[in-house]
Amino acid sequence: MKKSILIILMLITTIVQAFSQKSVQGIVTDKNGLPLIGVNILIKGASKGTVTDLDGKYKFPGVQSNDVLVFRYLGFETEEVKVGTQQKINVMLEASNVQLEEMVVVGYGTSKKIDLTGSVVSIDVSDLAKTSTTNFDQA
Repeated sequence: MKKSILIILMLITTIVQAFSQKSVQGIVTDKNGLPLIGVNILIKGASKGTVTDLDGKYKFPGVQSNDVLVFRYLGFETEEVKVGTQQKINVMLEASNVQLEEMVVVGYGTSKKIDLTGSVVSIDVSDLAKTSTTNFDQA
């Protein structure tokens, strides 16, 4: 008798959990209404996520009503939206005023320009063409 009650309770719990999950979809745009390609959409506090397609559209299955979706895109402010009862969530991201620091690519990695030590030289290709050398090192 106890086993059958336990099995029934487990079945009810599984059914309730399956129906509490839903699919959310929508479009992510900028302030001009243009679709944003490759926006990262994550569930806050979880590792589950998706990305917008070429039309700025996304579909996120398995979302629960108490989840918060986090929309992140380089150069734009991060937006958080609670799912609740919504099945369609369209988001407009605002451009960010934060500027990225200037980076310099070196032979073995990257470094901030301010942290770079040693000499940095830039040359124009047209200057190389004017010289008569047999290899790149001589140029």
